[in-house]
Amino acid sequence: MWHVIGYFLFLAALSPCVNAGIVFGDQNSGIVIESGSFVVSGNLVVNAGTVEVTDSGTMTVTGSFDISNGTYIDHDQEVLTYVADATLTKDIHLSSTKRLTIAAPVDGTTVHTNTISGTGQKIFFADAATTQMIIGDYTAVIFDAVGLAGFNPGAISLGAGSSIALHNATLSLSKDISLTYPVSFLWGGEGYPSYLQANGNAILMSSAGALVVPDGNQLVIEDANFENLRDSQLYALGSATITLSNCNVDTTSAAPVTFSSGQLEIKGAVNLSGTGSLIYSSPQPLVIGQDSSMVLNNIGMSYTGSSVIYGGSKATSKIILNDAELTIGSGSLGAVTITAATVTMNGNSFIQGGGVIADAWTSFNFGTGDALANNSQLFIGNGKSTLSDIVLNMNDGNIG
Repeated sequence: MWHVIGYFLFLAALSPCVNAGIVFGDQNSGIVIESGSFVVSGNLVVNAGTVEVTDSGTMTVTGSFDISNGTYIDHDQEVLTYVADATLTKDIHLSSTKRLTIAAPVDGTTVHTNTISGTGQKIFFADAATTQMIIGDYTAVIFDAVGLAGFNPGAISLGAGSSIALHNATLSLSKDISLTYPVSFLWGGEGYPSYLQANGNAILMSSAGALVVPDGNQLVIEDANFENLRDSQLYALGSATITLSNCNVDTTSAAPVTFSSGQLEIKGAVNLSGTGSLIYSSPQPLVIGQDSSMVLNNIGMSYTGSSVIYGGSKATSKIILNDAELTIGSGSLGAVTITAATVTMNGNSFIQGGGVIADAWTSFNFGTGDALANNSQLFIGNGKSTLSDIVLNMNDGNIG
């Protein structure tokens, strides 16, 4: 029924105003607005087929715009209400007056998924404390290769039972935010993770806020300053990976930061500070990348899930303890192997637990500043440790 498309092309060229509603449902049917404006003073219902608005055309629907099972392609982003899957070909710039609404048809409490697809397009949030995106009740939105730029949780109104996920996409910040709900991240396969680019801004984690990475996916978090992180708010499920790159993590909450599943990877300089603690009980190993460092500042870290901590292939990885305590391999796990890393212990720092097995690329430095003020200790633990062909720079530290 491609004659239907031709008919609507003719209407669009004449800039018509259609006062009655339009309903079509054949897979071969569709509307293409190539030029001029097309106004529907009523409802537009698409049960199948395609609605497309090109760069030179505009479409206005004064009633409801219901694309139940069809596809909507908006080149110029003139229509910003999506009730089904949509494809973007250009960026969208939101404001207090230009809002994006994504709302699946309500079917009781059944959650329906709406996918907003692209090839690297972005949805920009204005720097304003106003609602700019509305997610309808029981609508699970996936932004597939569509980034969220200047992300501001307060600018999004989430309906009951609704959620947001990014697939092979980037969420970026332009200012400090308070994360008050979970955001999920899916990757596009090996070498195509999703990204959270904080650009040096702070992420204050409320009790309901979380960054969730489902099993088998990867999220890279860059240049973030996490405040009040606690519990499983960095939540990698199953074999998922969360990479912290040049991040600062504040653990001042009374509840410890827990990492009970998935893998944590350290890139660049990652600082964990505060009066709280970190519990790493995941069976997946901690990985500290090449030319990277994990710094523990005045906190306690328990590492009891995996039997190995991996360093970089050229022994340029660093674990630095500043008045910190690292408990590893306690209980039935026994000793933990540290590979290709330099472990530096400053101030009153301790490594204790089931013991350490260090390979030939691993070295221990006890104090890098005033050696006389250094009281660091490495506890071998019940004869389980093996220190073979390694460097021990004591500087007034000791091995117990």
